[in-house]
Amino acid sequence: MVHQFKIPDGEQAVLYGNAEDLGFHRFTVAGEFLSFPATGCAIHPLVVSMMPGEVTGWHQHHCPVFCYVLEGEIRVTYQGGQTRLFRQGECMVEAMRVTHQGENTGQSLARILTVFLNGDGLPEKAVMPEPAELEHCSPASC
Repeated sequence: MVHQFKIPDGEQAVLYGNAEDLGFHRFTVAGEFLSFPATGCAIHPLVVSMMPGEVTGWHQHHCPVFCYVLEGEIRVTYQGGQTRLFRQGECMVEAMRVTHQGENTGQSLARILTVFLNGDGLPEKAVMPEPAELEHCSPASC
């Protein structure tokens, strides 16, 4: 049985007395509208740990991915050369159809709560070749 609750227009439900609002996300960090897979639904939470200097490799996602940096920092480089630094306590909805890679640029372990909002049985990411415009730069120099 599915329970649905309707909140009257203009009112906001107070569900928790002590909660930190991390924002309302309609777009990915790359400006893409959020779109969800049409094949059922599944939520897959992970805590990703990265050692200093560790790099994810170039990839894309097939579903929205919510990330919250639990500790440390990561720099994400996007196709086109743009970079964003995310530190402990910051969150984002990661790019989906924009090739990107993350790197732990800090001096200590980085841990990221990563929640895939995926369709049943679909892959969560696809390994991609390095974007042509970035082939001659290292993650530290892009």
